[in-house]
Parts: sequence; structure tokens; C-alpha cells
Amino acid sequence: MKHVLIIALALLVAGPALAIEVTREDWIARQSTSIPTALCVQSQRFRECYHVTKAQCTEVVKAATETCLAKLKPRLPDVLDSRGDIRFWGSALAACAGTSYENTLADRRKPGNWCDDQTGWE
Repeated sequence: MKHVLIIALALLVAGPALAIEVTREDWIARQSTSIPTALCVQSQRFRECYHVTKAQCTEVVKAATETCLAKLKPRLPDVLDSRGDIRFWGSALAACAGTSYENTLADRRKPGNWCDDQTGWE
């Protein structure tokens, strides 16, 4: 997926967990709320580049996140114990959820310089 803020999102999602070991269950629980919260603020491209309300964005991102977590869960380690683990899995989740969001809302995408600039999405 070319249009995801993978690195920034992975760091944002991982932020609270970088100093400690995190169980798979705790990490999954955090992602269910932190990803929709991070992506659906007004200044983010997931809101600015689509004709959606905050509630609509949150609903789509939350559903995408849950679906992606279900796909990733069998491959997640029991304990994410390093920044590398957390970044890797955060990036995988962000890519999956971002792709799903874009596919779900493709007909609501806004054209424009900021939204069409591919460098901001990668």
C-alpha cells in the first residue's frame, strides 16, 4: 500500500509500549482504540482527503483495524519485547488498516494537491 503513513503511525501506536514488554493481548487491545484515534483527527489525511465525518472515519478505521488484527493475531509473538517487534507489527497493522480504509472509501476521496501528493502517504 502506497498511501499509508506507516512509519509515523507505527511510532505513534508503539509509543506507550516502547519502554516495556507488551503481551500480544495488551498490544491488540491498545491498537483497537489508538489507531482510530490517531488517524481520525481533523488534521490527518484520513479525514482531510475524504468526504467523511469524524464518526464515519472512526467507524471505518475501527472495523479495518479489527479485521487486520484478526489476520495478524496468529502470527504475533506472545510478547512483543523490542522496539523492532513493535515497529514491525505496528507497520504491518497500519498498512493493512490503511489499505482497507482507502478501498472502503475510494468513492469519497477528495482530489487536491495535499491529497494527491504521494510523498505524504508513504
